[in-house]
Amino acid sequence: MLVKQGPVKLSPLEVVLIQKYFELIFYRKLGPVLTKKFYKYLFIARPDLRDIFPHQMSQQNRKLAQSIKMLIEVLPDLDLLDKHFVRLGRAHQGLGLDDEDFRLFAACLIKGLEDLTKEPVIREAQVALIRLCLEVGRRMMSWMPLMPTRKKAA
Repeated sequence: MLVKQGPVKLSPLEVVLIQKYFELIFYRKLGPVLTKKFYKYLFIARPDLRDIFPHQMSQQNRKLAQSIKMLIEVLPDLDLLDKHFVRLGRAHQGLGLDDEDFRLFAACLIKGLEDLTKEPVIREAQVALIRLCLEVGRRMMSWMPLMPTRKKAA
């Protein structure tokens, strides 16, 4: 279950750190490569999720890359993407996503960034990305009524 709380406000330093890591990726047009790595790590950690995605992932990789780019461009003003978050929430309705899932998403992004940059993501940026992913999750799911969800694999 996502923890109900007020919006997470990223500090100016957190915004700069996140933007720094993604700036190079998108400048080099590597967004879909990053998301391909993201899904690789996601499916390693949670193979039960593979079945809910299409076999051919190129369009999914592009869609996620576009969403990440849009998110990075509006930081720190996430309110600009509220309609986008509602659409994402509806698309993910019934999956039972929670804080644990969004922490995993952050970890998979971090691993993908490290693969592409060939260096570790500094701790402060990792924390900022986790906070950002949790906030995105909160915004995506906050409009949803309580409803039955999928059961997670043990």
